[in-house]
Amino acid sequence: MTTIARYLRSDFTSLSDEERMSLLYELDLTSQRSIDLLDNLLQWAKCQTGDIQFQPDTYHLHLLLVECTVQSRKSSPFPDNPIFLDKISTLRLP
Repeated sequence: MTTIARYLRSDFTSLSDEERMSLLYELDLTSQRSIDLLDNLLQWAKCQTGDIQFQPDTYHLHLLLVECTVQSRKSSPFPDNPIFLDKISTLRLP
């Protein structure tokens, strides 16, 4: 992340607009990944100290997939393509 920022800062005037936008995109992506990593580490640390209590639930996988399928069809460019869910109706996630 700092390498991208240093490069951008030192060569800013010699870079094209497209190169600048590409570097800014990479910087944004790298920053978001770093934030996600730190958040995951924080969650892990909370689990290790007992601050988060694990309370498993049962999820009906078929119902989750049906809901995802319905939402996907709404935004799909090919909403009439079939998605078959008939063989997983009894699966559950612990």
